[in-house]
Amino acid sequence: MKIEQTNDLPESDSRHHAMNLSKALKDLADHARDDTTKVQDAGGRVLLDTTAETLSGLAVAHEHFASGGESSAIERLRLTRLMRVLATRAPAATILVRFLAGAVFLSEGIQKLIFPMELGFGRFALLDLPSPALMATFVGWTEIVCGTLLLVGFLTRLAAIPLTADIIVAIQKTKVPLLAQEGFWKTVHEARTDWCMLTACLFLLIVGAGSISIDHRTTRVT
Repeated sequence: MKIEQTNDLPESDSRHHAMNLSKALKDLADHARDDTTKVQDAGGRVLLDTTAETLSGLAVAHEHFASGGESSAIERLRLTRLMRVLATRAPAATILVRFLAGAVFLSEGIQKLIFPMELGFGRFALLDLPSPALMATFVGWTEIVCGTLLLVGFLTRLAAIPLTADIIVAIQKTKVPLLAQEGFWKTVHEARTDWCMLTACLFLLIVGAGSISIDHRTTRVT
């Protein structure tokens, strides 16, 4: 592919090549977007749309490098990676899953702090967890902060990671022993909320916050 010359900088200057590549990448991104409207299968549209977004991100990185030097380009690449984490194509109805998980985790986190003996360090001590007072406070605040992030749809995928780990530990500490003591059906009954929270967190980790979210608005603006 022949790259169009778009500037008068000498070829020994890296900005010369960055500006040329930025223009070529933008053209390719526009071409991919145009092709998206021509295909009918959903898989092809997703592939072309993703290609266009990736090429646009690379074009912007090259453009910033040419205008602001290496440090600006690196910063932009970091921002692009964050945008990929925030990006979501999930439908608006995803807000229901966010509210389901976020409300439960927020409520449970608050209760760990206001009812320490029943749900906080007292319970953690009974489960033989290390440093139960410190652990209960840490888990409580993690559930409060990350649950709130799920509710508002901000940094949703990142918030889902510690909550997934949280619920896995809860299942391992409370439901696995119950399986050995009470059997399968009793465990399934008692673990119904845990499984709902685990699958909700995994779902949000995969698809993101959905179109009604700060994440979606941020990536659209950017």
